Formats: sequence, structure tokens, C-alpha cells
Amino acid sequence: MWGYVLIAFITVQRLSELWLSHQNALYLVRHGAVRVTKDGMTGLATLHSTFLLAALAEYTLTGAYVQPLWITPLIALIAAQALRYWSIGTLGRRWNIHVYVLPGAEPTCRGPYRFLRHPNYLAVAIEMICLPLCLHAYITAFVFTLLNTILVAQRIAVEEEALRALTPYDKSMHAVFRGVLSLPLRKRP
Repeated sequence: MWGYVLIAFITVQRLSELWLSHQNALYLVRHGAVRVTKDGMTGLATLHSTFLLAALAEYTLTGAYVQPLWITPLIALIAAQALRYWSIGTLGRRWNIHVYVLPGAEPTCRGPYRFLRHPNYLAVAIEMICLPLCLHAYITAFVFTLLNTILVAQRIAVEEEALRALTPYDKSMHAVFRGVLSLPLRKRP
């Protein structure tokens, strides 16, 4: 039963984040931000919506029981939530599910961004592993983690390209760990 509550909680969180993203988009546009239209968000949004449905289905089909060691992935899930909201809070009005860049603005180099260029993506990756593991949904954990890794790597490349073109991104972030997913997928000219 608690698995349904957990999935409902995450679903409500995501819906509230969509509202916040919309509000931030209005703010960013008013302040001259440029939106990257081919940012890969459609694929990610579809994946994340389908992920919640798949976790729910697999949890239900396996008898809606919790694995004996559910506490470990639950603790990691809670830690990932903390990292996500630390990332969102640090970016403030700049946080968005789409890629918006304020031309000439200094990239955010505080909070978790002091240590990692894309902490929000790390948090989401941990969630994609740990939420299904809490629910005994191993197939969902494997398949969606793999798909998310591919889509996020592409998204990071688009995001960093836009930031490099419109901000002093490389100068500001040169000492910050890139993370495995933000390694260059192709050589820059």
C-alpha cells in the first residue's frame, strides 16, 4: 500500500515542478532569456511520465509488496530528493525543465553547483534507480535508468553548448567536476 502513496507523492511533486517551471519560464523570458527549442525535453518528459506508470504497473503486478531491504533505496531516494531541491533552490528563478539561457549572465557556481555541473540530473538518476527498487520493480529500474542515461547525456550536451555560446560558462565552471554524463559526446570545433 505504501508504494502507491510513494508513487502518488512523486507524481504530485512532478506536477508542482511543472507549474514552477512554467512560472520561471515567464520570468526568464521577461528578463531576456533565450530558449533552446530542441532541448530534448519531449523525450525526457515522456520517459519520466512513462517511468512512473511503469513503476506503478510493475509494483502492482508483482503483488504490491516491498523488498526486504527497501530501507536502503528509500534512504538514497530521500537523499536524491534533498539534492534535487537544493539544486532547484540554488538556481531559483533560473531553474526550468527547458533550457533557457540568460545571455551574458554568470553561471551559478554556488550550492551543489560548486561540486558538480549538473547535480539535478544526478538526483534524477538516483531517483530512477531507487524509486523502483523501493517497490521491487527491478525491470523498471534497469530499463528506465538506461534510457534516462542516454537522454540526459544528450540533454547535457545541448545545455552546455547553449551555455558556452551565450555565457562565460567554461571560464566560470572550469574547476567544477563535469560528471560522467557531461563528457563531450562530440568534438567541438
